[in-house]
Amino acid sequence: MLALWMAYAVVVSALLGLGALAGERALGAHGRQVRWVWMAALVGSVAIPIGVFLAPQPLTVLSGPVADALPMLSTRGWTASPGDATSPGSDAGASAVRVASTIATALTWAWALGTVLFIGYLAGAYATLRREMREWRPRRVLDAPVLVSEGRGPAVVGFVRSAIVIPAWLLELDEVLVRAVFRHEREHERAGDHRLYGLGVALLAATPWNPVTWWLVARLRLAIEFDCDRRVLDGGVARREYADALIAVGTRASDGWLPTAAFADRKTGVERRLRRVVEPITEFRRRRTISASGLAALAIILVLGAPPPNGAPAGADGEQSLEGMPGEASPWLPPQRPEALSSTRPSFLPYDRPPALRNIEEVRDRLNRFYPAALRDDGIEGRVELWLYIDQAGEVERFVTKTSSGVARLDEAAGEVAMTMRFSPAVNRDRPTSVWVSQWLTFTTAPGSQ
Repeated sequence: MLALWMAYAVVVSALLGLGALAGERALGAHGRQVRWVWMAALVGSVAIPIGVFLAPQPLTVLSGPVADALPMLSTRGWTASPGDATSPGSDAGASAVRVASTIATALTWAWALGTVLFIGYLAGAYATLRREMREWRPRRVLDAPVLVSEGRGPAVVGFVRSAIVIPAWLLELDEVLVRAVFRHEREHERAGDHRLYGLGVALLAATPWNPVTWWLVARLRLAIEFDCDRRVLDGGVARREYADALIAVGTRASDGWLPTAAFADRKTGVERRLRRVVEPITEFRRRRTISASGLAALAIILVLGAPPPNGAPAGADGEQSLEGMPGEASPWLPPQRPEALSSTRPSFLPYDRPPALRNIEEVRDRLNRFYPAALRDDGIEGRVELWLYIDQAGEVERFVTKTSSGVARLDEAAGEVAMTMRFSPAVNRDRPTSVWVSQWLTFTTAPGSQ
């Protein structure tokens, strides 16, 4: 189940990333800021899957009607009929459940380890940065205070109290280049870009296993630089001077994954920024913007329409939709508090070992006894599928008709038989647990089945 949820998270992240790409294209045609679309995609790629994981019931309303591609409402363990009231072929089922449980446990530990290692990396990087800061020298550039380091920067560091740090070698360059770099970093500081990027990096700790979120963070950093470049150019810096500064400084230093807003960038990032600096904003093209906006809207619709891995198909009112639920045979309870839904409405409840039917002979006898004589004499047969809620003692506490036989009296008889069933309780992590299971009951007049 956890593996399925992780795949769902990757798909949602990829769709949001596609929408962000289209949004950047549309906004870029107007010369607008683009970093916020990437931040929104990053937050959504973490918040939506985690929200589905923690609260699948309220969020299934977003999925709309979908096919039984993710049939997680029940476990189909066995069938029962007058001629075949046997316990489940539970060895294979239990083995599959144990394998799934082992995989889920391994993924959980890998997730936790990845988060711890990533947080440890960030903590170590900041510890190194703070040690370096003790050796930085204060200085003034363009009548503004800066810190001069041996190799760190140009960048903005600090969250509560930020500061611009520039490397000593930068001061040896032409004053025009120094001015362009300084104005870039000051614009980062004024806009709070270092805090925005820091938040993006922090979100990686929630899902470090998702490769798409790493790509989203990289695109967020590039978008932050795009926006800052544009603001600096709009502030009066000449395009030629700014391009020269990017070439001279842009690939000479890097701050890695530290959450800092920095003039330095990877070679590919510098090349993309140079193209935007040298080439002015093209004339607005309606077709290009409409197509990009349409692609972004499609990506968002697909995200909202993706079926959550924990959920069952949802009806128009957001309630769990169960096929064939006639009122005559279903003691369906009215809506209750959210914490009681798992016991009053069919839903997936985890277990390591499924329940096993204990009173097989009694069930066979009850099927014969409760088979309405008038229907038997007329040769009317039927098959009923029930949801059974089996408590921690192995007792059938309640049932819901999932698939009707089409004959109300047979459905009622199936319900009476179901309430006489006795099970060995399901087990989850060595403890008895309540579960919902799917159970077929068949009424037939075939010879030898009585």
